[in-house]
Amino acid sequence: MSEDSHKEDSVAVERELPLKALVVMIVLAWALMLLGLLGWRCFPPAMMVLLTDGIMALVVLLAAGGYGYAIYRRLAPSDSPPALGLATAAALGLWLLSMAVLLLGSLPVRALTMYVWWPVIGGGVALALWQAHGPLGKARLPSKLGGDSLVWVIVAAGAGLWLAGALIPAGWLGNLSGMNPAMGLDWPGNVIRADADSAQLLTRHLQLPREFYQAGRVQALPHNVYSHHPLSMEMLQLLGMCLRGGAYQGMYLARLIGGLFAVLAVAAVAGSPPQETFRARAATALLATAPWVLYLAWLPMPELACLSYLTLGMLWLRQWMQRPEATTAACIGLMLGAGMGASYVAAGMLAAPLLLVMLAVTFRRPGRLAHVALAGGLAAAMFAPWAVRNTATTGNPLFPLATKQLGQGRWDNQTARRWRDARALGARPPVPVPPEFSAPPRPTRRERFTAFVLGPGLTMRTFPGRPVPIHTVIGAGVLLVLLGTLFGMFARPRGPTAWDWALLGVLLIQMLLWILLTPNMPARTAAICIAPITLLCAGGLARLAGVKQVRWLRQTAGVGGRWGLAPAALLVIACAILNFMSARAYWAAETGKTSTALVGRPAAELAERGREYLAANAAAKTGGLALIGEARAFYFPAGARYATAFDVHPLAESFRRSRSSSQLAQQLRSAGITHVYVAWARIEHLAQTVGWPTEMAKARLAELLADWPVVDEFHYTPETAPAEAATKPAARRTLIFTLYAVPPPAPATHTTPSG
Repeated sequence: MSEDSHKEDSVAVERELPLKALVVMIVLAWALMLLGLLGWRCFPPAMMVLLTDGIMALVVLLAAGGYGYAIYRRLAPSDSPPALGLATAAALGLWLLSMAVLLLGSLPVRALTMYVWWPVIGGGVALALWQAHGPLGKARLPSKLGGDSLVWVIVAAGAGLWLAGALIPAGWLGNLSGMNPAMGLDWPGNVIRADADSAQLLTRHLQLPREFYQAGRVQALPHNVYSHHPLSMEMLQLLGMCLRGGAYQGMYLARLIGGLFAVLAVAAVAGSPPQETFRARAATALLATAPWVLYLAWLPMPELACLSYLTLGMLWLRQWMQRPEATTAACIGLMLGAGMGASYVAAGMLAAPLLLVMLAVTFRRPGRLAHVALAGGLAAAMFAPWAVRNTATTGNPLFPLATKQLGQGRWDNQTARRWRDARALGARPPVPVPPEFSAPPRPTRRERFTAFVLGPGLTMRTFPGRPVPIHTVIGAGVLLVLLGTLFGMFARPRGPTAWDWALLGVLLIQMLLWILLTPNMPARTAAICIAPITLLCAGGLARLAGVKQVRWLRQTAGVGGRWGLAPAALLVIACAILNFMSARAYWAAETGKTSTALVGRPAAELAERGREYLAANAAAKTGGLALIGEARAFYFPAGARYATAFDVHPLAESFRRSRSSSQLAQQLRSAGITHVYVAWARIEHLAQTVGWPTEMAKARLAELLADWPVVDEFHYTPETAPAEAATKPAARRTLIFTLYAVPPPAPATHTTPSG
């Protein structure tokens, strides 16, 4: 091949596609994907949610853009792509809104109401329209577009897949559904896996905003350690609840606002400089269809915000490498700081890789060290509100991290050690160790990396009988393109740009940190790596598209006079299709028995009719409820007493002091508790993994509550295929939960004196 055949010059594409035809194809792709997943029955309620909460989410995005652009325009690095600037402004605006919710919500005033936040959103919208009226007035839509614009059809299909998952009620992804025929239909329960990401959703990401909203204040919660984490994503979900006037009313809006981070990431990569049109289109298609991007947007999780801010940060890294200016470095720092406000994970998977790569770039240019310091300083300053908040409440700015070095705050020694051991390098026994403990097998580093690359299916065949993380971060097509890209980079190191090598550096640092230092972190933390993988693959495909001819292959001139354009375009389409297939399979596996008839159902209705919430919500109307072993409290009654596995239960002292059933009942009655919900399966799981306090051990609870009235309980029996039923023994029934009524005090006995 000729030397210039690898350059990423733009490919001339004739404008032959009518704009109206493209719009029709986009709408059809979106509607058919949504309709194909949900069905005709669920399409109307889905559209009702989209026409209310969906429009509100777009209004929030517009307001965020208005506030963010007011700051960004003062930086406005020279020659930066407009789409990157707008996406950066909106992402910065979302961070500003989250900080506003945190600061106003922390004040001892009733600021968490729609009467406060709708004017704030209205002000942002007005500011956005005022700043955009000039450019919008000059804008003219072309009547025809190039064929590369068909990538938006792929993006529309990805948006349909995202919305189909986002419209399923929170927590109904990743479950083992219990069925409740008494409802007149097979109403799914939500008896979810103890280790599912949905557990985090119902314990932290939606439950914390719910508690803040119902308390009227953002504050540290002694029963939920996650209230000490950086919570910018949760603050945005709290904003959604405020705008809708209720925690349950705002469930869908909260989730759609979180999914906007995927929209910003895709929009940013789509608006690359004109000379890199093919690379931008390829990155757009790969990122918009990436299975883990869609999965994180379904829930959504803070890792999605980290992925979005990382994507923006890497795009600004390219601008900084091409034109090293303080304003460009400041944009990198703003994205790093905003990402660190979403999760502690961002420090290792986002800030550290980018700052280290910036340092490597400045190795031969020491004058740029000030830019690295500027980016790092801005990131630290934007993280400071969370550190100050933790310092004020626990004395440890990074609580619950670094408890040995910075203090363990409100924790006792056992609870602090339970947290540390659960996240330590290597396998640690639970704290305390239960009597019949057998260490569960855990995936090795090699198995985790294999699952990251090949997915669970091939990994289970490679390591039979071993535990395998159930996640596929890289799709099959993207994996092949990534391998080809890396081979091409090392075979012809002068072909890739310096930014490509920087992307590879970011990816390698991320993988090393994930594999070596975070053995017990959930798989979703590795999904942040999708950003550099996508941009690397897009670069490899762009270099392939720029190949004019192959010397040893006799060929005619290809499309646009380039031999490589057709195979590169076909690879993009193939990767997008394979991504859709993987995401669709993940959808089917995660929804399990869940009926899509739940799409658009109000959260309050789910709480009243869901299998494990039904009796608990009914019982709480006449008294107080205590949850033992169950921290997934979002659908349980407001005010229910609960604690995570890493917190002391509010009623732990009552259980510790009680020596009999009647004594415990008296203690609970004095605390206003009339019903106790015991999650037996969850307690057993926690006791064998991270640890469970002895005063509430399973055997002791069974003894204390043996004679209490049972209001409701649920046993789960795994299904057995008809062909296996005759040869295999019946599956063991597992007691999932029991709801007890606290017995009333025994009536006093009176004896009549004789004579």
